[in-house]
Amino acid sequence: MAQLEAWYRQDLLRLYNYIAYRVADEMAVEDILATACDRGVKGLRQYDPKRGTFIAWMFGIARNALNDYFRDHARRTNEVSLESLPQIQGQGDTPEEQLIRAERFREVILLLDHLTENEREVVALRYGSDLKYQEIAEVMEISTDHVGVLLHRSLVKLRDALNERETEARYEPH
Repeated sequence: MAQLEAWYRQDLLRLYNYIAYRVADEMAVEDILATACDRGVKGLRQYDPKRGTFIAWMFGIARNALNDYFRDHARRTNEVSLESLPQIQGQGDTPEEQLIRAERFREVILLLDHLTENEREVVALRYGSDLKYQEIAEVMEISTDHVGVLLHRSLVKLRDALNERETEARYEPH
C-alpha cells in the first residue's frame, strides 16, 4: 500500500494527463481516473515487480479503463466543444505557462483524429504523461524501437496536419 501512496503523490497528474489526451471530456477523464485508481487499489496484490515497473502497471490499468470507456461510448458522437476539454495539469506552473499549455493541448486534441489508435496512444503516453520510451513499451507491450517508430510517425502526421491547417487559415477569405 505504501507503494501505491507514493505513486499517487508522484504520478497521479501524469495519469490524469494521459487520460486527458485520449478523452475530450473533463468529467469522463475524472471518471476514468477514478476507475483506474479503484482497480489499482483492488488489484494491488496482483502487481508483480518482476513483470514491470509499478507505473507501467498502473498505466496499463488506466489503458484498460480507457478501452472500456471507448467500447461503451463507441456509438456516441465524438464532437465536443473546446470549453469542455479537460485541462492538462502541471505542478508549479505559472498562470502564463498553464495558458500556453492549455492552448497547445487544445490544438493537439483537434489534430489527433489524423492519427491511428496506436499513434494517439503513444503521443498520450509520451507527451501527456511524460513517460520514457521503456515505460511506454511496457504499457503498450511493444518494443522500445516500435515506440520510437510510432512516435516519429505520429509527430510527422501532426506536423503535416498543423501545417495544412495553417495554410488553409492563410487562404481563407476574411
